[in-house]
Amino acid sequence: MKFTMARGELFDTLGVVSRGLSSRSTLPILSGVLVSADTSGSVVFQATDLEVSLRTTSAAAVDRAGESVIPGRLFTDIVR
Repeated sequence: MKFTMARGELFDTLGVVSRGLSSRSTLPILSGVLVSADTSGSVVFQATDLEVSLRTTSAAAVDRAGESVIPGRLFTDIVR
């Protein structure tokens, strides 16, 4: 997966999605953000804590499609 988008837009999107992250869970996957990029030029960001689920789509220049779960807090700190 490889995509390009403005840092400010990415940071704003992560700010919205990170509200759905689980801070204390026995399932480590719940502290991650699922990032899915497809060749149509959109990137979907998803997070859940099994009670609340958030999903948002942003436009981006997608070079390679793919999916990955990235630790949410770390990803937000790096973008910041």
